[in-house]
Amino acid sequence: MQTMICEICGSNALVKEHGLYVCRYCQSKYTLEEARKLLQSDPPGEPEDGQKLRLLARRAMEAGQGHRAKRYYELALLKDPDLWDPWFYSVYFEAQNCRLNEIAEMAERLYDCQELVLRLISDHVTDPKEERAALEELSHRTIEVAKRLFYSSKSAHYDQVVRDRIFENAKFVVEGTCCRDALYHLGDLLSFVFKERHSDLAALCWEEGTKQHALLHPSLQDKRASEQKIFSYGRKIRKYNPRYTAPKLKKGGCYVATAVYGSYDCPQVWVLRRYRDDKLAKTTFGRLFIRSYYALSPTLVRLFGAQSWFRRLLKPRLDRLVSRLQKEGMADTPYEDS
Repeated sequence: MQTMICEICGSNALVKEHGLYVCRYCQSKYTLEEARKLLQSDPPGEPEDGQKLRLLARRAMEAGQGHRAKRYYELALLKDPDLWDPWFYSVYFEAQNCRLNEIAEMAERLYDCQELVLRLISDHVTDPKEERAALEELSHRTIEVAKRLFYSSKSAHYDQVVRDRIFENAKFVVEGTCCRDALYHLGDLLSFVFKERHSDLAALCWEEGTKQHALLHPSLQDKRASEQKIFSYGRKIRKYNPRYTAPKLKKGGCYVATAVYGSYDCPQVWVLRRYRDDKLAKTTFGRLFIRSYYALSPTLVRLFGAQSWFRRLLKPRLDRLVSRLQKEGMADTPYEDS
C-alpha cells in the first residue's frame, strides 16, 4: 500500500483541504500533481528525528517563517526533549507575537524557561564552541525579545498622554519589571552555571537590564532600593566591561503635576522640574520641601490622582504657578532632570 510522505518533515499525516493536501505536522501544502509524487511504499509513519526537525526549524527561522519554525521546534521537542532550543523558542515566538495584555505573562515565561534551557545546554552541549554559540544565541535573542516587550509596554502605557495616567503607569511598572527581571535573571544564571566562562554574556544581559531599570526608576516606590540594585549590577558589569557607563537616573516624577497634566514630559511639567532643580534644590528650605513632597505625593496621587475633582481643584493653581515661573524666565522646552 502506498502512502503520501511529506518531503519536508517525513510525516504521512496529509489531509485534503480546499483542493490541496496539507501536512498536519508542518502545514506544508501540495497540489494534486505534487501529492502524487509523494507516494511511497512502507511509510515511516512518523516525522523525522529531532535533529532534522531542528534543522528545518532553523532554516524556516532564517527565511523569516516564524510560524513554521515554531511548529518544527514543537515537533523536535516531542522527538528529543533534551534539545535546548525548542524549549526556548516555544516561548520566544509566542513573545514575539503577543498582545499588549500578555506582555507580563510572556516576560514571566521567558524568565521561567531560562533555568531549564541553561541546564540542558550545560548537560548536553559538550563541545566548547557549540556551547558558546548556543549561549550567545540565547543571550542575544533574550535581550531582543525583552526589549521588544519592554518598549511596547512603555509606548502603550507610559509615553502616551492619557486621562487615567496613574493607572496606565502602574501597568508599565508591572510589565517593565517583568522584562527587566528576565534579563537580570539570565545574567545571574549564566554567571552561576558557567562561572567565568561566559561572563561577558552575563554582563550584556545585566547591562540591558539596568537600562530598563533606569527607565522604570521614576515610577518605582522604593527609590533607594532601586538605586542600590542598579548600582549593584553596575559594579558586576564593570568587572567584565570596564567601559560600562551607568544609566542616568531621573529623579522621582513630579507626581501631582504629572497626574494633573497627564504626562511627566510636557511643557508645564518641564517648567516645574526646572524650578525644582534650579531654585528649590539650592536652598535648605527648598530641599526640605522636595523631600516632604516626594514622601507624601505618591500616596496622594495613588489615592486621588484619577479623580476628576482632583485635577479640577489643582490645575488652576498649577497653571498660575507655571505662568508666574515662565514670566520669571523658566523655559517650557524639553528638560532632563539634573
